[in-house]
Amino acid sequence: MRPSALVDHGARFRDVCAELPAAVCVVTGTGPGGLYGATVSSMCSVSLDPLIVLVCLDNRSSTLAAVLQSGSFAVNALHAGQNDVASRFASRVDGATKYQGVPHRIRDGVPVLDDALGWFVCDVAQPHLSGDHTILTGLVRAVGGSDGEPLLWHRRTFRGLTPETPSSGQVQR
Repeated sequence: MRPSALVDHGARFRDVCAELPAAVCVVTGTGPGGLYGATVSSMCSVSLDPLIVLVCLDNRSSTLAAVLQSGSFAVNALHAGQNDVASRFASRVDGATKYQGVPHRIRDGVPVLDDALGWFVCDVAQPHLSGDHTILTGLVRAVGGSDGEPLLWHRRTFRGLTPETPSSGQVQR
């Protein structure tokens, strides 16, 4: 296949994926440099027996390296309106800066965001290298949450489930 056809195919792939709404989560962990975290829109439940979730992290992510080294992580599903938290953890700034002004606590050795809609503390069950990302399955050790509406990523914009949900608009990735 010609390289130009691959570029076009990749752009179309991203456009089609942008039509599929996804819950916005922050994967958090600890490592030799302190606290780490990254925003993801690829999270799902895998199993009820045992409890397993799945997230995908960029292979170049310092958060991925910290999680693999420590063997544990948390997945924090964000509330609608937590666009600023999602954007902060999507940035390339250091971990300490990402956590400034974001209330959190350490639970079972990993940071959990206080204002998250829901959270899962996990042990790494199995990493799977898949292209430019690693699929992490996590054996859930603890879970918690509150009522509310999730923050979604749809058409390259943060959204809620209802039209009334505030959104700070489009974010470029």
